[in-house]
Amino acid sequence: SHCFAFLTEDGQHVVKLCKAVRYRSLFKTNNLKRLHSDFLSYSHAKDLLFEQTQLVYLHLHPTKHLKSPVHFKDPLGFQHALDLNRFAFYIQKKAIPLRLYAKGLNPEELKCLANKLLTLFTSSCEIGLQMRDLHPKNIGIFKETPLWIDPGRIRKKSAVQQKQSMSLALAKFSKTLSSQLKVSNPELATFIEEEHKKLLSSFF
Repeated sequence: SHCFAFLTEDGQHVVKLCKAVRYRSLFKTNNLKRLHSDFLSYSHAKDLLFEQTQLVYLHLHPTKHLKSPVHFKDPLGFQHALDLNRFAFYIQKKAIPLRLYAKGLNPEELKCLANKLLTLFTSSCEIGLQMRDLHPKNIGIFKETPLWIDPGRIRKKSAVQQKQSMSLALAKFSKTLSSQLKVSNPELATFIEEEHKKLLSSFF
């Protein structure tokens, strides 16, 4: 993970602080292209994929307008007051991890979820964005709708994908997701494969 995640006191949002050690290492190795790529990914998530990420606030560069320090509690229970003007961070709506959410669903609900997962992917592709990390841990559920909870691996393609290339990308997504879910939720994995075949037939 590239971030430390903290749940807000009201339980509605997650504040994600970008790990300084990662960005210091990129500066030291003069890997500014990778740094720019990471930050651009967060911008795409907020500006182009809001519905699919629920990223409500983005702060990538030092500022002075955040007037009050924010108090965080670490895993050991110690509190820290941070001046967020100095940090790169973003805020997302709190989502339930996909694997956890799927455990309590009946077959009909799992089938519906499988369809929504494929829709999440195709809706991202349709505006020319490529998701680089397709692991289930990077997908959460907000108000019964799947979203990307790790927006640090989004890349913009030079052109919106045509049906042929989108069908190949969808096949990769379906295969990756179903294979990762076969142990924890084999029923959902099967539904993903079935819904993928139906969606694929509608492309042509």
